[in-house]
Amino acid sequence: VAGSSSVAVVGGGLTGLATAFHLLKAGTGRVVVYDGFVDRGVPLPSPVVGNFYPTASAVAAGLLHPLTPKLKVAWAGDDAMAKAGELLTEAATYDNKVVTTRTVYRPARDADDAASARDLARLSPERLRWLDPRDFLPFGGVQIVDGCVVDVNRYLVALWEACRSRGDATWRFEDVDDLKKTLLLRDDHDRVVFCGGARGIDHATKRMRPKLRLTRGQSALLLRRRRRRRDGGPSGFGSDEGREEEVVALLRGDYVAPLADDGRLVLGATREHLDTYSETPPDDVDDLLRRGKLAGAVDALGLRDDL
Repeated sequence: VAGSSSVAVVGGGLTGLATAFHLLKAGTGRVVVYDGFVDRGVPLPSPVVGNFYPTASAVAAGLLHPLTPKLKVAWAGDDAMAKAGELLTEAATYDNKVVTTRTVYRPARDADDAASARDLARLSPERLRWLDPRDFLPFGGVQIVDGCVVDVNRYLVALWEACRSRGDATWRFEDVDDLKKTLLLRDDHDRVVFCGGARGIDHATKRMRPKLRLTRGQSALLLRRRRRRRDGGPSGFGSDEGREEEVVALLRGDYVAPLADDGRLVLGATREHLDTYSETPPDDVDDLLRRGKLAGAVDALGLRDDL
């Protein structure tokens, strides 16, 4: 594919723009990105469902680390982090705020979970740092040393600029929404790479139902009322009152992750099957936190009254 003179990339989200960048870096003569819901890296709300974004990349929290939920290294996790790091470095050339924090905490669920996490932190101090229960939650937790949070929307805009700097990159604001349209792109390009994510799965389910059943996740955007440090907490979190507060991310299957814009947090993810999916998320922050199983962590960091 890399040696082709013209390649169509269907989908302008995380996978699509990474594919476009690597194609151009490898010497592809021309890359055209097709997407009708993202415009040159900027996701657009769907006119059908109001302020909701129909693409997963638009609402991704951007939590990045090489570990499984059990805090073991995922298959090819280190290689994937290295590749992601290359893309982040390229994007940071155009926006130095694509990474919002490198402090990612994973709270322990109970005493047994805490004991397991503490043992893993002792065995792999280069990956995990133990957070004592006296400082962090009733059971403590760990900091994922290699973890970070990426502001995905800013990252996509910056990565598109990196694509343009690498070669002939064109954006077509056009929704290629079925297999027939995808195949027709072969008339104008040597190769077609489909990076449509959930939209591709959605098309597949139309042919394979009832074998497949989609689950849709929603993310809530929270706004902090104030940004001041408080007393106590790991890594000096809130340790010097009057100074600007350290920005952290919480990960426990569900997550709270900061965006680059001051005081904005992404909380997720809710999960509903399509037949029970509601286009109106709950307005109650307490309900969202309970649903996300992170209420205790938010309370321990003193964030509750700020949201």
